[in-house]
Amino acid sequence: MEITSILLDCARRSTEGTMDLKLAEYYLKDDEWGKAVAAIENALKKANTDKTGSGYLLLGQACLKLGQVTRARSAFIKAEHTPATRAQAQYWLNELTMHPDIY
Repeated sequence: MEITSILLDCARRSTEGTMDLKLAEYYLKDDEWGKAVAAIENALKKANTDKTGSGYLLLGQACLKLGQVTRARSAFIKAEHTPATRAQAQYWLNELTMHPDIY
């Protein structure tokens, strides 16, 4: 059984978002942006509060890769509300503002 199948099975069984975020991280490493977005959205629905900021930060990054700038900006704004991810979210929001031609 490959790692993706194992993570997917664990994420489906979990009532917290932690395993969904692990699955999303795996998808991100493989440049599978759409699958990563779906896994992150599942994690956020399960809303493990210590991981919410990380989830929104990852969602923003994945959305940027998919060319969904408005959706990415919204995710980064939500990530700003978590102290642990505030600085990274502000960095990305600044990048979107300073370099709109890149994104």
